[in-house]
Amino acid sequence: MAIKTRTSKPSNKSVDELADKLADKPYGKVSTSSYDKSSYVRRTITLPPEMSETLEDYTRDNKRAGLEPKTMTGLVELALREYMTRHKIIG
Repeated sequence: MAIKTRTSKPSNKSVDELADKLADKPYGKVSTSSYDKSSYVRRTITLPPEMSETLEDYTRDNKRAGLEPKTMTGLVELALREYMTRHKIIG
């Protein structure tokens, strides 16, 4: 059986679109949360480059190992919940 070779190279745009689509796909079991994700409010934060890279590496390693948190959103949410609990902002 002969293997077909591509006649054209995929465009950078289509490669980027696929990478964006697959970036947040969970590995293995999908975590369940008591919160309805559709009711979440989108926020933008700015981080120093070295902190962002460290956190991205951490969440990627967690994804691959099947550990939580697997996403940057999950990590920030966990950190904020712990901070708010520690400082008695929430119960």
